[in-house]
Amino acid sequence: MAGNQGKGKGFFRGLLSGNRSRPTLLRGDPHERGVTGSARRARQEQAAIHSQAQRSSTLEQVRSRFERQSSLHSHTVGSGDDDTDYDESLSREESLGQDESACHPVDWTIVRGHAVKFKSRGQGSSGTSDQAGVSQAEDAAPRGRRRSQSADTDWLITSAQPGGPVDTTLIPSYGGHVAKAIFEGSERTPPILECRARKKTLDSIIRLQDMSDELYRVLPGTPLGRLPYIMHQHIDSALITAFVERWQPDTNTFHMPWGEMTIMLHDVQRILGIGIDGSLPVQPSDNEWQLGLAGLFGMPLSELRAKGHFTSGSINVGALLQLCHRSQSMDTQRTAYYMAIVGSTLLVDKTRVGMRPHPVVTVTADEADIAWGAVTLAHMYRQLGMATRTGCKTIAGCLTLLQTWIYEYFPAFRPHPRQADMPNKTRAEMWSPPKPIRELSRLIDCRSILDAMTEAQVEWTPYLTYDRSLLNEHPRTSYIGGITCFDIVEVYLPERTVRQLGFAQEIPPAPLRPTQALRPAQGSYSVTFASSCMFTEMWSRFPYCARVVEQAQRRASVPSEAAPDYVDWFRVSSHCFLIPGEGPAAAFGAADNRVEYFAAEFPTRLAPLLRMPAIAQMTPRERDAADMYLEDLRELFSEWQECRGRSPL
Repeated sequence: MAGNQGKGKGFFRGLLSGNRSRPTLLRGDPHERGVTGSARRARQEQAAIHSQAQRSSTLEQVRSRFERQSSLHSHTVGSGDDDTDYDESLSREESLGQDESACHPVDWTIVRGHAVKFKSRGQGSSGTSDQAGVSQAEDAAPRGRRRSQSADTDWLITSAQPGGPVDTTLIPSYGGHVAKAIFEGSERTPPILECRARKKTLDSIIRLQDMSDELYRVLPGTPLGRLPYIMHQHIDSALITAFVERWQPDTNTFHMPWGEMTIMLHDVQRILGIGIDGSLPVQPSDNEWQLGLAGLFGMPLSELRAKGHFTSGSINVGALLQLCHRSQSMDTQRTAYYMAIVGSTLLVDKTRVGMRPHPVVTVTADEADIAWGAVTLAHMYRQLGMATRTGCKTIAGCLTLLQTWIYEYFPAFRPHPRQADMPNKTRAEMWSPPKPIRELSRLIDCRSILDAMTEAQVEWTPYLTYDRSLLNEHPRTSYIGGITCFDIVEVYLPERTVRQLGFAQEIPPAPLRPTQALRPAQGSYSVTFASSCMFTEMWSRFPYCARVVEQAQRRASVPSEAAPDYVDWFRVSSHCFLIPGEGPAAAFGAADNRVEYFAAEFPTRLAPLLRMPAIAQMTPRERDAADMYLEDLRELFSEWQECRGRSPL
């Protein structure tokens, strides 16, 4: 037994030190007893041939395991689909051991594009460098839970998919996406997501603020204090579901028929009125948030558990409201009140009455010092990513932010004309959504509208007139890198959606990839970035970091302008249409739909040209726009000729 243990330790040390040679067999190995000379050599050669792939897989598994341990030790961030128990996750991280994690340094290199490939059980690494990091599905899975090989690999695509993508490098996790199931004729059960919104809690917060003279005098004038008053009373769950089906977590963008769009930092500031400048909060240590809770409630964590205030890793929001009501300290009331607001508006999770304890360390500081807009956006990105999985039935996050964003950019879904822009009002306050219709027919209508929509039907810059610069008013929105929400890290990539900043869209660079990712159709969802500390450093050094530089961009002559090769690249790389039988993709494939598609598309592309002035009266910019509209018409006629089987014009 002792010999075998020594052998195992030496084997793992060899792997960690980069020694890829096969470890020599010990003389006492029971499998080699009685075998000598050429027979021994033949057996060793045969074993080496048969175990070559397994040794390579073991090498990558062990290295990834130690990278994960070191990353956890250095506050590397991950998150699960389910509302996991914080105590269990913390004890699991502690059990990994600091000695082992310390022996393998963390590589802080930001990985972009093809330098990293997803890897699953049974697959070899296709990355260009071991130090770049390999995203291994089995390493992101929770410990103690056995997963089948098919469960590890089904969410990763390796070949062209029906309806796209043809090139699998942009959205490799499409295999577990609900859009794939819908395109293949199946729906998730139920098809419409349950939208979590804390309506009753918000009503209690508003009543409490009205009852307290000091809170009423101080808090409503602050960005966080106003949030309970601007949250929408009704959330259109069918509309939210239709947009979730377009979200791709590999790029953190909505993939529409014409390209990518996303919720940006300036959207968060305009819609909710919270700041996007300030520091990014990092995940507090176990001791920090426990001491924060004990100091807030005036009792240790064990007593909080005994009284039911802290269960399953979450704080009961009702306990926070009671603390606001009975506490004699204004500082305690303010902290508890802010925590209740953050947990009920910005960082809503899938629990019905709880919230995570991490903000207790942050809300005690000046709220202007924290970039709450970036925190909210990181949490919303993660919730959208989890909701794209086929087995997910619920979506959380700040759904008022998502719903208002849809209204601002997509006039087809607006419940009423937008109210006039007022200096003291947020964009969320300008919309009063009616009571929604939670029916499958409503969801199907939303899907069909999005499939048939063109870029000309989008309001690309809803907050500003065309001649003003968004980057001048909201410079932070040009930041490129990672944004954090305590234990969550997500990438923010505005270079993929520069049309929302008033620029012409070019083919963007490959997105930043996580070190590890697990995005199956069913089960736990996990994304880990070993570069989380570097992202925080990049954020703090803005604008002296990666960002969208206005001088390097080409201002769009029309809001929807994109490079000539952009749409062709995008349709090869993504899944643009959701419903077979609708949209241009189906129109080209089904003879009965071709005439209907072109009859509807022709006036849509012709209308902007008809609104142009006479040629002699056109400015140079208007002439460029007219040329673009004519080019769109030529492309449409070329598509028609291709459908009829003739050569294009």
